[in-house]
Amino acid sequence: MARKGLVVICAWCKSDETMTFKIKRSETVWGFMRIPNINDYQVSHSVCPECLAKLKKETLETTARAKEGQRGYSPIDTKWSILRSWGDDDRGCL
Repeated sequence: MARKGLVVICAWCKSDETMTFKIKRSETVWGFMRIPNINDYQVSHSVCPECLAKLKKETLETTARAKEGQRGYSPIDTKWSILRSWGDDDRGCL
């Protein structure tokens, strides 16, 4: 059976038994949609802006905790270097 099309879903948003997924509707728009037969579609995974923001925050916090107590450590330098590594344009991360 041929697939109905490509669906891009957030890899971090959780779906439950209702088969509701957060899907990318356009370049900048994400929304939840119930897809009862997800196997009928070709699925690709990405990360929605809300989950990306959470991941960035968690990465900064984890890195700061890991570096605490190290000689010559500057939390501000570490945060800026991580933010620079993410880039100004989040679209490149998706």
